[in-house]
Amino acid sequence: MENLNIPYELKDIYEKYFRKYKDILEVINLRKNQNNISEITQSEIASKLNISQTLVSKCLIRLEHSDKCVKRIKAVVYKVNHTDLMKYGPFNKFVKYLVAIVEIDNFMSLKLKEQAVILHMTKNEIKKVRAYIKLL
Repeated sequence: MENLNIPYELKDIYEKYFRKYKDILEVINLRKNQNNISEITQSEIASKLNISQTLVSKCLIRLEHSDKCVKRIKAVVYKVNHTDLMKYGPFNKFVKYLVAIVEIDNFMSLKLKEQAVILHMTKNEIKKVRAYIKLL
């Protein structure tokens, strides 16, 4: 499951639920200095993307906890570690989970901890993926 081939059908899901993460990373990267450090407020990011500051905050927290895509160094100072959200971050974990449902018999009946071990994720990451699935 390490080499993910993302079906075309998932493109709409990516655009609807996950594109905002990539957009946020791109805005942060536009402000990076020679050390790959960006100084930008969540309000500035929200304004540039025409989304709420609350949504930006939630997305940054998810990106920080999911494969350390972004690191908050201090207030308004960020370092982007990963921009390829097909390989890292919430969408990657979502796709891995969907693939596991299809490829592993009775995957959905396994305990949360067992699913986490199989997918090399934390229990919290599994819970977040399940929340996205409920949105569909």
